[in-house]
Amino acid sequence: MASRPKIANKAASARTAVLLLFIGLIAIAAVLHTGIGGYCSSGIFGVSSLCLLGALQAVLAGQSPTPEFWLAAGVTLLGVVLLGRFFCAWVCPGALLRGPAKGKNGADSNGDNHGTNHRYTPFAVLGGALLSSLIFGFPVFCLICPVGLTLGAIYAVVRLFVHQQPSLELLVFPALLGVEFLLLKRWCTSICPLGALLSLAGRLNLSLRPAVRKDKCLTSRGTNCQVCKNVCSERIHLPAETG
Repeated sequence: MASRPKIANKAASARTAVLLLFIGLIAIAAVLHTGIGGYCSSGIFGVSSLCLLGALQAVLAGQSPTPEFWLAAGVTLLGVVLLGRFFCAWVCPGALLRGPAKGKNGADSNGDNHGTNHRYTPFAVLGGALLSSLIFGFPVFCLICPVGLTLGAIYAVVRLFVHQQPSLELLVFPALLGVEFLLLKRWCTSICPLGALLSLAGRLNLSLRPAVRKDKCLTSRGTNCQVCKNVCSERIHLPAETG
């Protein structure tokens, strides 16, 4: 039987493959002008969806939402309720910003422990993103969001190779992504406000939420066990998350 680390590695490889496939579909759609959109907003067969964080920022920035706007936001919210944080795990490009694998006791390769110390930081960043949109009158966080930057970089590459239209975005967006890759390797677990928002909406999902069996869990019985956390590609310490 395959070991738990091998299973975790296979799951991570599967998610990466799905992510790259999704990015490829966005690029193909842009080349063929199918109009299905991308990460920030998309639509197919008359059903549209949009980024919940972007929607909230737009409303706080003073945009007057239309019924179609609310309907698209509702479709996204329904998807989160039904599928949990599927977006974060399988199609978000920010997943590529995950940090190095952890060793014993949850420490990374540099010996730093980032267990629950930053558990609430994404919610603080979420509050800052929403407050800044209210103050400055535009979606401030969208300027640095890896999701939006990835989408912009894809479109810039398409314009270059398909339409022979080089643009400044072809340099700026990959450069910003490169900085985030180098400096913000713990984006998903310690920073991302979109993930924080989706985690709040995902609490409405009751079917896909993992639970701890306290009769089997050593941590629940007082032992400092890190086995689940060490094999989890998302560094989730399940007893802490569900306790």
